[in-house]
Amino acid sequence: MQTIEKIYGISKQSISETIKLLRLFRGLSQEKFAGLIGKSSSYVSWLETADRSLTIPMLQVISLNLGVKGTVLLYLSIPEKDRDEFKKKVSNLINIEEDIRLSLNVDEMALFELMKARQANKK
Repeated sequence: MQTIEKIYGISKQSISETIKLLRLFRGLSQEKFAGLIGKSSSYVSWLETADRSLTIPMLQVISLNLGVKGTVLLYLSIPEKDRDEFKKKVSNLINIEEDIRLSLNVDEMALFELMKARQANKK
């Protein structure tokens, strides 16, 4: 099965960080989130530390339980400077702007970006 990294060229580390930030943003513990996605808390830990690759079916399960579309999770995983290029790549398949609007309101998007920036500054 092809992984998200191979299909879209987004690093496992970036996707893992986004999943963790969205989980925290939604106020979910690893244990609660693991129950929602039907996996163990160890799986969630591996996923969040980039020890596991992500398949499209699992991306769908994870994003659904984080309250965003899979495309939005991928979009948020991409550095801001590369997001326009991603939009161009997927524009014939999806309307990313609409997916973002349906998944996160403006305040939530701003709050998430702030969390992401703070996380990056900790490194």
